[in-house]
Amino acid sequence: MNKSVVIAGSTGLVGKALLRKVTADSFFNKINTLVRYQSITTMPEVTEIVSDFNTIHHLPKADILVICLGTTRKKAGSKDAFRKVDYGYVTRLARLAESENYEKIIVISSYGANAASGNFYLKVKGQMEDVVQTVNIPARVIIRPSLLLGKRDEFRFGESMAAFVMKVIMPVLKGRMLKYKPVKDTQVADAIIKLAKEPLNGIKIIEPQWIHQNT
Repeated sequence: MNKSVVIAGSTGLVGKALLRKVTADSFFNKINTLVRYQSITTMPEVTEIVSDFNTIHHLPKADILVICLGTTRKKAGSKDAFRKVDYGYVTRLARLAESENYEKIIVISSYGANAASGNFYLKVKGQMEDVVQTVNIPARVIIRPSLLLGKRDEFRFGESMAAFVMKVIMPVLKGRMLKYKPVKDTQVADAIIKLAKEPLNGIKIIEPQWIHQNT
C-alpha cells in the first residue's frame, strides 16, 4: 500500500538525501516538505510548504511524518536558540502529527541522547525523545545516528576533524564498536525509507549498529 509523507527539514544534510530517494520510490504517492524558506526545487512530485515552525498550527494530511530538523549551538547562536529548534520545533510537529492522526512518525536524534546527560546537546535530544515517545501515534521511530558524514552547505571544523580521524580508524570499528562508526547521510535516508515501509507499532529506537547492518 502506498503512503503519503511529510518531511520537515528537507534542506538539511539528511533531508536532502531523503528527498532524492523518496521521489524515486513508488511507495510514496504524495510528498510534502515543510521548509522555513522557499527553496529552488525542480521536483514536480514534491509540494513545498513554507512554514514558520514557531507558529505552525496544522500539518497537511498524510500517513507519515519525518522530522530531520536540527542545528548546532554555534549556528543557532545560543543554548536557548538551539533548544528552540532541536526540542521546540520537533516536539511541536510531533504533537501536530498526533492531532492530525498520523500513523507513523520518524525523528532524527543522536547517538547518546539522554535527558539526564551532563552534555547539553545530548540532554536536549533526550528531552525531545521523551516527548516524541509519549505522543499518541501508533508508530514512533527515533533514529540515533553517530557522527554524520556528507556534503554540508556550511563548513563545520569540529565535525570535519572528527570525520577525518574516524575515517582512519573505521576499519577496526566492528562488533560492539560498530556504534561509534560514522554513518553517511544516504545511509540514514535508506534507514528512514526502510522503516517507513515496515508495519511497525509502538516505540522503536534505532541505534548506529542497526543503520550499518540494514543499509
